Amino acid sequence: MTDITLKCRKKYKIYTYTSIALNILPIVVYTIVGFIQGDVRQKITLGFTLFIAISLVTINFLFKYSIRSTIWILLLGVYAALDKITTLLIIIALCTIVDEFIISPLAKKYKEKYKINKEIDERLDGRTPDEQSNS
Repeated sequence: MTDITLKCRKKYKIYTYTSIALNILPIVVYTIVGFIQGDVRQKITLGFTLFIAISLVTINFLFKYSIRSTIWILLLGVYAALDKITTLLIIIALCTIVDEFIISPLAKKYKEKYKINKEIDERLDGRTPDEQSNS
């Protein structure tokens, strides 16, 4: 692979992982806090919503659906365990906006560039060394 292809692949992976982190990390942190601070009833409720969320993540992964619905189900569980979630709502809203308008478009851009450059590399590899030096 050429340097350009490797850079595009690296940027695509970085933006994709950043997108996943922006969508998942805030709710994961508050879920852990909910398990630590909640009483038994709240922990059972949070555990049940976590089970539903994990089931939905599995379905999302298998059928390639969006993961955001799962985040909102977990948010209901966190709300049952913690009284004040205004900060969490603001964090999720900001992370969603940053992801939707900045990170996801960049990930798509570099994914397309990576695919195009990979295809160009495959075509160039099919040439003989003399043909490659002439172009």
